[in-house]
This record gives sequence, structure tokens and C-alpha cells, in this order.
Amino acid sequence: MNYYIIGLGSQISEIRNLLGWTQEELAGKIGISRSSIVKIENDPTNMKKYIAFSLYLVVSDEVRRRKNEANKIDFNKKTEEIIEQLKEKVGITSKLVSSSALYKGLGIALAGMAVSLFKSDHPNLEKEKIKEITDKTIKKIEVELEHYFGLNDLMDSSEFMTKIKEGE
Repeated sequence: MNYYIIGLGSQISEIRNLLGWTQEELAGKIGISRSSIVKIENDPTNMKKYIAFSLYLVVSDEVRRRKNEANKIDFNKKTEEIIEQLKEKVGITSKLVSSSALYKGLGIALAGMAVSLFKSDHPNLEKEKIKEITDKTIKKIEVELEHYFGLNDLMDSSEFMTKIKEGE
């Protein structure tokens, strides 16, 4: 019995929610059925090593992808265009920034700005503030994922492999 993998299984719902994925979406990305995700969420001992590996790969790849997409955003465009790109390409939404884990990590003032930014009557914030919200949100997502995976560096696959071996 690998306690690290079981612990990871107990966090799968939080990981999925943090990234804004449904059970169906996560299952598709990993290559398993939705019912397998449901079984793991209900009983983490159903988490298997190959699922843990797949989960790690899709999650770390998603964080890389979101960072790359955020770096491509032209923050000199209209606020509405920036918000649309944040939602569509980076996965940053009002629901995400208002989630308790991210809200606390952004700090009250910045989190309040972030939530209002995604409302239909959003304020015309300075572009630097929107960029700061974007950067800090992505960083906070990465930090939360490192916590869920029990890693110091989500992008360090050797650390993940060591955790798997130590859990056996």
C-alpha cells in the first residue's frame, strides 16, 4: 500500500476544482473513466500508481501551459479583451479567484480587485494591476498544487518520483 498515492487520491477533488476541471474533463485528460475518478474521490485507496503518474503529468503540463498563455497576453489591450483571454486561455475566472485558497493567497485588496475584475461591470483597473492579479493567481495555483502533491517544486518530476518510492 502506497500512502503517498492514497494521500494524493484524497486530494484529487481539490486538485480538480482548483484547475476548474469537472470529473469528466479530468478523466479524459488522464485517460480513465469518470466513474474511476468518482471511485477515487469516494475512496482514495482506489488511486493507482499509473493514475498518480498521469495526474502529475497532466497537472504539471497544465500549469506550464497556463503560464505560457499568460505570458502571451498583451496587457495593453482593452480590459474586456484581457479578461476574455484570462478566462479562455489561462483559466482564471471569478469563481477561481474567489475560492478561499486563492483569495487568501492574493491578499484581501488584490483579491477584491480580482473578483470585481470578472464582474460584468468590472472597474477599469490599471493594466499593471491586472498583470499582477494574473501572475499572483497562477503562482498561487502552483503553490496550492505543490501542497496537494506534497512537493517543494511541482515542475521537479524527480521529486515526485521520490515521493512515490518513499510511499511504498
